[in-house]
Amino acid sequence: MARRFLWVLWLVALVPPISDVRAGIYLTAEAPLLPLPTDLHTIRLRLLDFKSMALDDANVKEQTALRATYRARRELLEKRREDGLLLPLERIDLGAYYLRERRFFEARQILEEAERLGNDQTLGRFLLMANLASAYHGLAEANKEQRITYFDQAIDYQKRALSLWPELYPGWRVADGLFYRRVETFTLRLLTLRRADQRRALRDDFDQLDDLFEGVRFSPANGEYRIGGIALDMNDRIPPDAPLIVLQLVFWMPLDSRIYWQYAEILNTRNQVIEAATLLTELVVARNLKSIRELNRHRLELEEAADARKKLPMPLGAVELLALFAPRGLPLSPGLGQAAPEAVWPVVFAEYKRQAEPVTPAGTASDGSRLLDWNTVWVAFIAGAVVSLLLMLQIRQWRNRTGDSLNQRRISEG
Repeated sequence: MARRFLWVLWLVALVPPISDVRAGIYLTAEAPLLPLPTDLHTIRLRLLDFKSMALDDANVKEQTALRATYRARRELLEKRREDGLLLPLERIDLGAYYLRERRFFEARQILEEAERLGNDQTLGRFLLMANLASAYHGLAEANKEQRITYFDQAIDYQKRALSLWPELYPGWRVADGLFYRRVETFTLRLLTLRRADQRRALRDDFDQLDDLFEGVRFSPANGEYRIGGIALDMNDRIPPDAPLIVLQLVFWMPLDSRIYWQYAEILNTRNQVIEAATLLTELVVARNLKSIRELNRHRLELEEAADARKKLPMPLGAVELLALFAPRGLPLSPGLGQAAPEAVWPVVFAEYKRQAEPVTPAGTASDGSRLLDWNTVWVAFIAGAVVSLLLMLQIRQWRNRTGDSLNQRRISEG
């Protein structure tokens, strides 16, 4: 495991700041890779597989298992093509393997061959259109002279893929098809946005994010960047499934830094500060995007907040779970006795949230040690007093009930 983690770090540092913008990439011989992972470690391991496929042999010192599998399947299909035995769906798969390896011309050739041999009623036709959109998307990013023409063709194929999208497809759950179609609608928007952006060169010389979720700005006009959230009017524009939508785009476009940045910003709006800081640090350090001022500023602020959160004795989310599942309905006296437990948690939340914010230290002693934080002392004192009160009420209630039971027993025996 340690060796694999070091391999991830090496590959991340190796990836050059180039664009790898593509639409969806589909294999008919492979079940959908759903549901998508949610923990950052698993996400980065899967990205390792996809990134390794996009690099040539000279830049890859150790093949991942998925890279080796894909290469073996691709070579088998190439042999079947030479022998004239390639089936229509196998042409779609061969094109997808070429797309993963960034061999856009070969992908276009085999996919257009499949297009000529079928029609709109052919099984998997919508997948063929989506892969062709990916092929032309890659060609648009790699060929400055014909960029507009290639983008137009990519957009045309993307629209055809959506128009042919079936309600059911063999081997897919209904939810799989609906999710992929939803992501492809955002892919179409992305294609349209980048086709209109004439300033974009072959390298990632961008200075702002794609307007993927219309009107969303992660840095408002006043320059205040929110840690762990976003302004309410901006949050209203972000769909609930935005993290999954952007993550799928990341898996389809593993070398595209602008999509990667978008994913980090979305994670921050969902209060995943540590994960967002990790991704932005990777962009700035490993992909050498220090020149993008907004990205670098967000990275510095998130790193500071992430460091503060890592020092907490317990994650804030764990404290919230303790409050949610705290024992209730204990035999306490009514009134204050029942209200006292609920009064403790707001105090605890306030203290944890205060510690989570990246603040300037109140002061240090001459030897460099921290001065006494009286706010923390008072919070601890109040919390201790409330707990003591609860304990006293519990003991009193227990004694009263025990005394009542003894009196009733004596009366019944007398």
